[in-house]
Amino acid sequence: MNIKQKIGLLADAAVISANVRQAVFQVIEKLQQWQLDLQREQLQMLLTHLAMALQRAERQQQLDNGLEPALFQEVQQSANYHSLLARHRQLLALTGQTLNAAEQSFLIANLHALSLDQPHLLSIPDTEK
Repeated sequence: MNIKQKIGLLADAAVISANVRQAVFQVIEKLQQWQLDLQREQLQMLLTHLAMALQRAERQQQLDNGLEPALFQEVQQSANYHSLLARHRQLLALTGQTLNAAEQSFLIANLHALSLDQPHLLSIPDTEK
């Protein structure tokens, strides 16, 4: 089962709304343009976390606590943090939603892990962003 089908199942089961499904599909489209492998577990985890974060935001139930500060600090100290942050902001902008810092910390950490799994995420030319 591909990630679009998985996200579709979450919507069909009313775990996420149709609006959230559409927002995640827009992110998937961008990731495909960036030629990322959508079958990789790390990318599927990122998209599932994104869907749930967007759903919490839609229900005004965002997380109060983000990623463990020491772990997030490691991500922030990575050599590619600014590129990760730019990618994160770009993907989040596609959703039309705003997430609190706690939610964003988990998504940025997921992007960091994705960049380790698919390093070309960080080498996409600026014209592709």
